[in-house]
Amino acid sequence: MQNVANKALQSIQDLLPVIKERAPEFESMRRVPDDLVEDLKAAGLFRTLVPKSYGGEGASLTEAMELLEAMGSADGSIAWVMMAAIETPEIMALLPKSTFDKLYANGPNVLAGGAFAGQGMARVVDGGYMVSGRWPFVSGCHIWDYIFVNCAVVDENNEVKSDHESSMAMLFRRDQVKIIDTWHTMGARATGSHDIVIEEEIFVPHDHTFNIRFGRPCIPDIFPYPLIHWAFHICSVVLGIAEGAYQDVLEIVKTKQRRSMKTTLGKTPLIQHRLGRVETTLRALRHFLYSEARQIMNADVEKMDYIGTVATVYANHAYIAQTCVDLVNTLFNISGASSIYNHSPLQRRLRDIYSFAQHASLNDNSITRYGAYLLGEKIDMTF
Repeated sequence: MQNVANKALQSIQDLLPVIKERAPEFESMRRVPDDLVEDLKAAGLFRTLVPKSYGGEGASLTEAMELLEAMGSADGSIAWVMMAAIETPEIMALLPKSTFDKLYANGPNVLAGGAFAGQGMARVVDGGYMVSGRWPFVSGCHIWDYIFVNCAVVDENNEVKSDHESSMAMLFRRDQVKIIDTWHTMGARATGSHDIVIEEEIFVPHDHTFNIRFGRPCIPDIFPYPLIHWAFHICSVVLGIAEGAYQDVLEIVKTKQRRSMKTTLGKTPLIQHRLGRVETTLRALRHFLYSEARQIMNADVEKMDYIGTVATVYANHAYIAQTCVDLVNTLFNISGASSIYNHSPLQRRLRDIYSFAQHASLNDNSITRYGAYLLGEKIDMTF
């Protein structure tokens, strides 16, 4: 990693002990607290992917992945919200350059997050759209400066537009939406992924709209297909959760001794075999993920089969995520009954990894779509 990325990674390492200790507090709050947001901001982590020309660090894909992986090893929910935060410039770059410049005129620490599912409606009017609707899974919604939502676009006849214009994202200030307290979940509790609602239509001008799936960045320093990078970010968080679980159990078995045993768990061949298998698998998954990322970084994007690449990447990451779920299950079983208590970080990691593995890019539909692609069937960005 470069010096800048090394500095960011050290900042994360400095924060990890406090984040691990406060994880139960974050879960009870069901959001990332404001003081931690300020700590992450002060450490420069939110400007990780902001281009250097705009005061950011201009980190590469693999550098960002390492930061998210490290944070995921401490707390998957905090890593998830940090992931959304550092992706802000890649989102904003899908807007016109004049809008991007205005948003970053006062510095690189702009924060935006939102909803990818097109569950709202944008009605075409002169100069832009009238927007309304309700959107779930808006992770980190309490901390954003701006929120974007994806909408079905309808014309003056109230008919959904065709092709790429059928869905567009709308950007506006956070204070223009209402947050609905819906985030009562098994896992990923501290992400604060509540619903948001716009009950009365608001106007969004054309220069605050963009196409999430097919838009191209207005800034040359940002990868032409951000959606592909975002998939790698998600998978890095999941991998970090599994690695954190492994480190937890590695320490547990060194001293834990069950009443029916004459020695510690770590001295038993069965546990040694299981831990060896887990670590070897994690190493293989990490090599697979980072090797694929480097291939994307070095690819000729103008010749890239975009839809086919998305299908391939999503399928690969679904495989990695599902394997990580299996590994965390194994680690939880190794640890035994002591890990069912709320104070055990392992039970939180188990709940988190099951929750994040339900993400649209990581579930079985991603592998099914890739199978259709391999058989020559026409596929698109839907599942």
